[in-house]
Amino acid sequence: MTNMKTPSDRFASLTWNDLEDWSGSKIVSRGKSYQRQGLVSGLAKTADGSLIAWVEGTKRYTAKVGWDENGQLTSICTCPYQFDCKHGVAMVIEYLDHHKNNRQVPEVKQDDDRLRLLEGSDLDDELDDDWNDDWDDDERVMSEETQKEIDIFLSGKTKGQLIQLIHELSKQYPEIARDISDRKQMTSGNTNILVTRLLREIREIGDEPGWQDYWREEGFTPDYSGIRGKLEALLKAGYADEVLTLGKELVTTGIHLVEMSHDEGETAMEIAGCMPVIVEALDRSSLDPADKLNWALDTLLKDQFEVCGEFADYLNRRHPESAWHALADRLLADLKGLERAEDEDDFGRDYTRDRLSDWAIHALEEAGRTDEIIPLCEVEAKETNSYVRLVKRLIIARRYKDAERWIQKGLRALKGRWPGIGGTLREQLREVRALEGNWPAVAAIQVEEFVRSPSRETFADCKKACGKIKAWPKVRRH
Repeated sequence: MTNMKTPSDRFASLTWNDLEDWSGSKIVSRGKSYQRQGLVSGLAKTADGSLIAWVEGTKRYTAKVGWDENGQLTSICTCPYQFDCKHGVAMVIEYLDHHKNNRQVPEVKQDDDRLRLLEGSDLDDELDDDWNDDWDDDERVMSEETQKEIDIFLSGKTKGQLIQLIHELSKQYPEIARDISDRKQMTSGNTNILVTRLLREIREIGDEPGWQDYWREEGFTPDYSGIRGKLEALLKAGYADEVLTLGKELVTTGIHLVEMSHDEGETAMEIAGCMPVIVEALDRSSLDPADKLNWALDTLLKDQFEVCGEFADYLNRRHPESAWHALADRLLADLKGLERAEDEDDFGRDYTRDRLSDWAIHALEEAGRTDEIIPLCEVEAKETNSYVRLVKRLIIARRYKDAERWIQKGLRALKGRWPGIGGTLREQLREVRALEGNWPAVAAIQVEEFVRSPSRETFADCKKACGKIKAWPKVRRH
């Protein structure tokens, strides 16, 4: 964006990635939705080349988008979020639509009310008032005032009138009737029909991949909000095991759906939004502590798209030591029995082993079996070239001679392959020498690193190390 010449050229040259780098994919998606609904009006240019417009939300907001001194997009708005919000994004997309269709954008008049509204004092007043709005613009949550009005209205009705009102609403909104039926099943304790239906719904949602063509304003994102709401209701009613059953299906079909989808992560975000409910259900379930850890880890290991990150957080919580013992034993056995699939390359096989061994190390730590960690790391270093992990453990244990031995072994085994690993091992050797107080060796390593990869940074490191032993003038001449 910084290479663009004029303000108008800057906006016209923006890409979808530029917008997401500016405000994030979630806000961009919402901004696009606002623009598509025709909620942007009065688009105009300001004297400094910024854009200004009205954007309809729960009330009428005004937003301004421009460029900072570094050539980066920045916006201000009279909405509660104030900076870099979806209203600003909607306005930029509206401008791009004007540009695409050769529609002119007029200059804003000097006495335009929007310029006054965006001044600091007026903006603060606007924001203070806006927080008392009846509805939150994003979440559609009723304010306390609106809730009180509804309570007063309903409390004045007889039981028969309330039943009639519910029937009328159910006809207009079928999901209300279904929700009442679901609540009856949960109250009765017979949730089999509900769980069966939800399993079918999860599979049906998982049949249609998400896709987006952003500039044509076309696309589809699977909607998991209904499923999430039902899972929350089931969990609140005390059916944690049933939620876990549904969660297993959701994880399996969801990961497959993300793999098939062609979007910028919208589908993954929808599925990930259900994960906190499933994690809470796992925690409340009737499974014993060891089985809970196994359930969480199996779910995490299935996930190649970072959809199930909530389970990593669960595994990093405190759990009974006995459960960690059981998980550690299982993972150690899995590593011993792990065989590479016929169609699996070395990288895929090493990645799988490294994930298992990382969690095995974590389980051993939590189980208090720390004396088993370095021997495991030694075995895995030979299997997957994970020398860096092993050397780090040896340095922490102050086993410097062993660390140096494994560094040299790793450099020989790599034979120039995986230069990133090799560079890290050499850096670890420098760390070992520094911990030993062997400054001439540290200087020699830094000189070698500069010769291997000349740069301003390696030159500065070289100068600093050599200066410590007062050898810099001689080294510099050479």
